[in-house]
Amino acid sequence: MSFVRSCLDVENWLSEASAHWQIISDREYRELISNWKKSFWQCIETKQQHQHGLKAQTKLKSILPVNAYIFSGLKVEAAANMGGNYPSGYLVQGLSSIDWSLCKLHELIVTDVEFGHTLICSHEDGYEQFYEIV
Repeated sequence: MSFVRSCLDVENWLSEASAHWQIISDREYRELISNWKKSFWQCIETKQQHQHGLKAQTKLKSILPVNAYIFSGLKVEAAANMGGNYPSGYLVQGLSSIDWSLCKLHELIVTDVEFGHTLICSHEDGYEQFYEIV
């Protein structure tokens, strides 16, 4: 039985806001989390190359459309992200818009497939954090 779960409202958003999406497997989720931590954890802990709140939202919007991973289930206390309700993960091609209310509700993390930048959403308004590897 899979521990990565689907989220119908996120999938409805992705169907409207991307060229294609697919749920990732448990193995792919574990690899994603490992690669994401290798890429961003140091920046998050030291608050390097980051923007927050509306500046973070604006920065993410400026790079759309993007091929991205969108996932939940990883607790990032530095961003007031408690991990959402359960692990979910999607590989998304051509993400063209963001549903901020869903991202906050599910405490989603959005990262480009090259792990060059990431946005961490929190249930708390203004706690969105955008990190960029330069």
